[in-house]
Order: sequence, then structure tokens, then C-alpha cells
Amino acid sequence: MEKTFLEKKGIEVLDVMGLEIENSEEIGRKEPRESYKLVKELFYKHQEVDRIFISCTNFRIIEIIDKLEKDTNVPVVTSVQATLWKCLRTISCNDKIEGYGKLLQQ
Repeated sequence: MEKTFLEKKGIEVLDVMGLEIENSEEIGRKEPRESYKLVKELFYKHQEVDRIFISCTNFRIIEIIDKLEKDTNVPVVTSVQATLWKCLRTISCNDKIEGYGKLLQQ
């Protein structure tokens, strides 16, 4: 469903990887290193991508966005990061925030 939604918005989706976990608490218990490994595995299948989007607000990924961007050399956008960016812009806060990816640094 998410792939269809994004493509209807004009975003080409090369691949989708789901964890097939329905329990939000279980997703939140995944360690960032597990998330990193999954993202890198998918990235190596599609090294031509120009960005990586990681969905799910309970998926522990925000603390490794910088590492993923450095290791893949492409911007990484996550649900939590994008939500924070939008909230900050809504209150007219344009501060640059280091350590959580290019989206919040710019």
C-alpha cells in the first residue's frame, strides 16, 4: 500500500522490504544495528538509488541516519525525521540539527 501511495505521488520505488511484524512494540525493540543491516542489504541490491526512505515511526533508525548516509552516499529520510522536520518548520524553527541526517542539517 505504501509503495502504491508513493508512486501515485510521483516517487519511483525500486524495492520495498518489510519485516512482516504487526506488533508495534516488537518493531520498537529492534536494535539500530539490525535496522542498519537491513537497509544496507537492500541498498546493495539497488546501488543506483538517489535516496533511501525508511518508514515506520516506531522503527529505531534515527540514531544511525548519519552512518547510513555516509556509508551509502545518498540521503536517508525516515518517518520520524520527516515528522520532526515538519513540526519544526510549522513553528518557524529553521535551526540546523546535526547528527540526524541531511534533512535536519539543511
